[in-house]
Amino acid sequence: MKRNVKEIKLSTIIGIALIVIIVSIIISNIKNSDSIVNIVIQGKAVHALTGTEIEIGKTVEGRITMGNVTTIQINGASSNSFIFTNLDDTYVDAKIRGNKLIIQGKKVGTTEIKIKETSTEKIAIYKVTIMTANYSIKSGDATVYYGTLADAVNNASDDNIITVLQNVSETQGAIVEKNITIDLQDKKISISSVKTGIEVNKNISLNINGKETGEIYIAKEAVGTTDEEKANEEHIVINNNGTVNVKGGKLTAESSVGNAYGINNNGTVNVTGGEIYGKTYSYESVMIGYSPELSNSTMKSPMGSGINNNGNLNLSDGKIIGDCEVPSSSVARTGYYNINYNCGINNITKGTVYITGGETTGMYRHI
Repeated sequence: MKRNVKEIKLSTIIGIALIVIIVSIIISNIKNSDSIVNIVIQGKAVHALTGTEIEIGKTVEGRITMGNVTTIQINGASSNSFIFTNLDDTYVDAKIRGNKLIIQGKKVGTTEIKIKETSTEKIAIYKVTIMTANYSIKSGDATVYYGTLADAVNNASDDNIITVLQNVSETQGAIVEKNITIDLQDKKISISSVKTGIEVNKNISLNINGKETGEIYIAKEAVGTTDEEKANEEHIVINNNGTVNVKGGKLTAESSVGNAYGINNNGTVNVTGGEIYGKTYSYESVMIGYSPELSNSTMKSPMGSGINNNGNLNLSDGKIIGDCEVPSSSVARTGYYNINYNCGINNITKGTVYITGGETTGMYRHI
């Protein structure tokens, strides 16, 4: 039996229309699906807090950094229907999508977000601290913000650039395990309560960039509490076991009780710009286990050096400076011997130094 041509054309048109409708629905669902990981809200990419989940009936504490949009999974629910019960939008913007809480920090501080499951009226509570965005890492089109240097370094990938956004005070150091760059711009990172600011692991490269006023600073105040702890205390901006390339900015270490080194080098340091500075305010060498005959005694001589070198050091530009501030008058004390060093480079027996340019306040070589 022959079909009417008009019927064939009509069925074809209807078929095509159905396909278009189905494809449109699929695309719409994909665009609106909460299962998409890379959701973008308010122009910022979603940044999930690793391991942070809200459990129905429980309280969870967490932190976010200003500028990040963070997704939090809500677990233990019998449905995906939730409402806010006390949202204060002073500190955060928040939305619920399915069983996900999506928040973005607006103001530094602490707030509490309560989410109620409508079918059971169970409450999940998320206490969140919103931190200042002090550092950023850009990866592709996404920029993620961090409150502390340690957080930024721990979350960096190879070849990432950590940009310092604010003058910031830190009370913890960071361990570099990826090949990264820290761009100080014109900002200052002040680190206290620790003896070493940054540790660079073996086979790892760290680049330091920055303007003349960009700086990483280790505070001079003692961390140790006993005389022996203080006598062995060294303040170091970067303890290097890999490769450090200083291209700009300033590294400053100060100590009121012992040695101060901008870089303690056990690997390779290339200085092509910037300034590396170490200054000690301790001008007396402590005799540990002092006796009048000096038997069984160890002399600890404080040193302020830009670089304490036990590896390879290449200086082609920039400055390496050592300094020691000696009071105008001093009182001799039993068990102490007045002596100080202020060489830019303290070169240990195994260290090699190549200078083709730049400046240094001298070199003390151990033989």
